Amino acid sequence: MRNTILAIITLGIILSGCSNSQDKTANSITPARGGVNYGGVFRFNLKNDYRSLFPHSIVESSAWYINDQIYEGLVDVDPASLAVKPHLAESWSFDEAKNAYTFKIRKGVYFRNDSCFEGGKGRELNANDVKYCFDLLCTANPTNLGFSYTLADIVIGANEHYRQSAMGNLIEGGVSGITVEDDFTIKVKLKNPHPDFLKILSTSFCWIFPKEAYEKYGLEMNNRAIGTGPFYIASSEKGNHVQLKRNENYWKIDEHGNQLPYLDGILISFMSDKRVELLEFKKGNLDMVSNLPVAFINNFFGEFNIDTSITSGYQVHIQPGLNTSFLAFNQNNVDNIFQDKN
Repeated sequence: MRNTILAIITLGIILSGCSNSQDKTANSITPARGGVNYGGVFRFNLKNDYRSLFPHSIVESSAWYINDQIYEGLVDVDPASLAVKPHLAESWSFDEAKNAYTFKIRKGVYFRNDSCFEGGKGRELNANDVKYCFDLLCTANPTNLGFSYTLADIVIGANEHYRQSAMGNLIEGGVSGITVEDDFTIKVKLKNPHPDFLKILSTSFCWIFPKEAYEKYGLEMNNRAIGTGPFYIASSEKGNHVQLKRNENYWKIDEHGNQLPYLDGILISFMSDKRVELLEFKKGNLDMVSNLPVAFINNFFGEFNIDTSITSGYQVHIQPGLNTSFLAFNQNNVDNIFQDKN
């Protein structure tokens, strides 16, 4: 059993199909600078359906995979080095004397077009959006599942704001430790130094959305996502599919000056049976299969030949994986949870 567990948590295996001229997702391919191409729809499957796409309610990986294409945060984490890097904040500084972070918001970033905005045209992101989302993250409501994992006990005024909101009182000005300095500058004061604060800001709970969307859609934001990311939801049917389309106003460009993303869209299906997923992959209805179960590895590599990176029209990618697990103890109404050593 020990060897099996190690194989699961340390080995990431991805199979991807090589495109061909008859692939329906390869239509309308147009060349761009630097030898890259625009166009195509990338198709992959998620084993589990999502429950909510609202950033403050995301607690399963399937919702994270979808929303990671739609929403963005102030910072992100480099998957190779795990170092924090700029994202919606182009830079930041830390004042040790005041124990405060000051973030400079990137200019020229726009929310995608939606009817919640005046004239249906997405507006530019600013520091007030960050303040609004962080204040809401410190507000008690049924959709907020992220407070205790993020700003609680860390940001000045966060706990008081949450307590007051739970009693129906909203503090004027929001969380006292989060202040807008100007349209593109926001300051966050911490109660004590916290070495992981920036990485906390990279989590999905801290992704940024517009006030207009939350005020118009409310709980509908569980299924309606308005962000600044490279894609937006064109259509969705829980348990069946989510279709993402290219955000034409996305702010990022590559090293050749091409606007990102390259893809026209992403089509995500939800099949819980891995065997069915592999069958759809072999039939050419999926472009990638990831996280092969250990029990499938021998049979699958016997077919695809692990010694070559491209065999029978498929690419095999093997890389180390990162998996963190933890145990949480519910200490409500328990006098001494460790009284019994068993």
